[in-house]
Amino acid sequence: MDACSSTGRKQVRHDQAFRRPKNPDESLRVKLHGLAPDADYTLTDFDMVGATRATGRELMNAGLSIAIKSQPGAVVFTYKRKVR
Repeated sequence: MDACSSTGRKQVRHDQAFRRPKNPDESLRVKLHGLAPDADYTLTDFDMVGATRATGRELMNAGLSIAIKSQPGAVVFTYKRKVR
């Protein structure tokens, strides 16, 4: 699988992951960079209902698990720093 990202407006990042036709891997763990370790982030997968929350530290150390069952396939998600 491949992952790419772009910075959007209002401190929201939009990321994409792709699963190529011959890739046998259904999932990938991606460690994010440049986040505030103690900040809370809201993650939204455009293909799922609801959102997930994690700290910057969790996203940079443990990473974000991305699953794409279809082959080929893609997933688009956003993560936004929560304002305290």
